[in-house]
Amino acid sequence: MTAPADEIIIVSGLPRSGTSMLMQMLGAGGVALLCDAARPPDRLNPRGYFEYAPVRRIASGCDWIDAAAGRAVKVVAPLICQLPAEHAYAILFIRRRLETVAASQQRMVEFLHGHAGVAADWPALLARDEADSLKWSNSQRSARLLVVNYEDCIDNPGRISLEIARFVRRDLDVGKMSTVVDNSIARAPLK
Repeated sequence: MTAPADEIIIVSGLPRSGTSMLMQMLGAGGVALLCDAARPPDRLNPRGYFEYAPVRRIASGCDWIDAAAGRAVKVVAPLICQLPAEHAYAILFIRRRLETVAASQQRMVEFLHGHAGVAADWPALLARDEADSLKWSNSQRSARLLVVNYEDCIDNPGRISLEIARFVRRDLDVGKMSTVVDNSIARAPLK
């Protein structure tokens, strides 16, 4: 079965959970990506963020959503609940250990602002954001959901690439998708 031509692939998850990696995998597999260069690569994401800047302003409107038809676009977990319900979505939601996500977000804050700025209860807040996003994704009649475990993706990129290709109902190059996963970056210690 093939995906409807206007179905939008949404790549979601908490910031710093592996959403950029999923976008890279989809792009390598042959999916057209909706992203721009507004946020360039840096030492924390050396291959880039694969974001589309208008998505960050989703609370003000989704005038960009029609451009996403048939493509993949990243919408991080805190924003996904604002997607318009009248579109068809295949949502790839990546989950990573909350402590790892919180530590990575702390590094991001320090990198961007030069100081620590993450609350001690950050993992609990992240857990709530993740739960709310998954609940919304499961409740949408026009959405299909596949939850991807970050660690499984690192350990078994070929199997996860095949699962993703089947889920999005497209003939993707799973071999190229799996080569995107860089175990050395993924397993690097947090600094």
